[in-house]
Amino acid sequence: MHSSPKCKVILLFALLSQWWSVNAQNNIIQKEHRLSAIELEQKALGHARRGEAELAVQFIDAYLAKTGDLSVLNDHLFFQIQDSSAYQTLRNRYRPQWNPLIILYILVSFLGIYTAIVMQFFRRQQSKPVSLLSAYVITSAISPNQALDFNISQDLYDANGNIESYTLTMYAILSGSLHVAEDFLTISSFPATLNLTAQSIADALGIAVTSLDYGDKFYFTAKVTRNDGVVFYGQNPTYDADTGTVGLGNTEGQLTNVPAYKSAMNFNFLLFVNCPPVPGTYELVMHDSYGDGWQGQGIRITIDGVPQYHALCDYWGQVSQEPGCYPSYSLKSVDINIAPGTQEWIWDFLGDSYPSEVSFELFDSSGAMIYSISSPDAGQLYVINCL
Repeated sequence: MHSSPKCKVILLFALLSQWWSVNAQNNIIQKEHRLSAIELEQKALGHARRGEAELAVQFIDAYLAKTGDLSVLNDHLFFQIQDSSAYQTLRNRYRPQWNPLIILYILVSFLGIYTAIVMQFFRRQQSKPVSLLSAYVITSAISPNQALDFNISQDLYDANGNIESYTLTMYAILSGSLHVAEDFLTISSFPATLNLTAQSIADALGIAVTSLDYGDKFYFTAKVTRNDGVVFYGQNPTYDADTGTVGLGNTEGQLTNVPAYKSAMNFNFLLFVNCPPVPGTYELVMHDSYGDGWQGQGIRITIDGVPQYHALCDYWGQVSQEPGCYPSYSLKSVDINIAPGTQEWIWDFLGDSYPSEVSFELFDSSGAMIYSISSPDAGQLYVINCL
């Protein structure tokens, strides 16, 4: 059978087209090797915009071979060809292949980490920090009618269920002299009730209860032994600079760091009464360590019901200090006159935005300092100088 001239022309055209396509692709491949990474990416983008997926993929492939930057496969600029089979084939070829050994290594590592976490959890359950909860055993002052017959009663709870014993040591300052009653009280069963009476304190100190007087201060520090033998202390550590020895002290880092959960570790109270103050001229000396005055209302002294206010002026003028302040920002000394027959004075600190910068002292008419405080909290100040 003989082919017609028309069939020969069509066949020749097809052969020429195939040759042209192969030759064009070869030219593209040769050109790819000469182009920079930026040029390859630009070429790929150009073909993608025209929907020429096959050509765009060739340039993307060349770009990957040159740079190894797989992020280009997620480039939103190729959205025109992302559904094409050529583009999906390219993505699949560069998709990371998971080695079974790598998968096994990851699983074993995860199992090891999980096991370590579980073991740590059980160790903590067995050896939790001490968390001795008290219904606020801190008492600032004893009222006048209880001064020699007080009774502090507070419940103690072993919140973590791991305390073997709780022991109290008392430091008492009586008329200016220090007395210590070490380990005078031990509690070994919880919940328990902590009872401190005037008589029990006097017995622990070895003095008569009538020896207690207004202005006496009592400080209590606890020692707690956990059920694994670890001992926790509620006192600040001591340090001997000559020997470099650190003494027993605060194990704050191992206590549950919430005030209500450690209030029974360290607390104090004061025998206080609003007694008639000694008449005379007192000197109040106020300081601000930063030198920009006080950012608060300062001190209020109520003498037989009449208040007076004392504060260093705020340098920045951002605090309303009524009824006034002293235009001094670092130091100011003022006189406080107490007339004969005065029945009481009540001292209050009204708060400050930067209390750590605030301090003041009070001197009596003989020049003796009878009160001093730094970084005061807002509230009543227990200033005592009884007639």
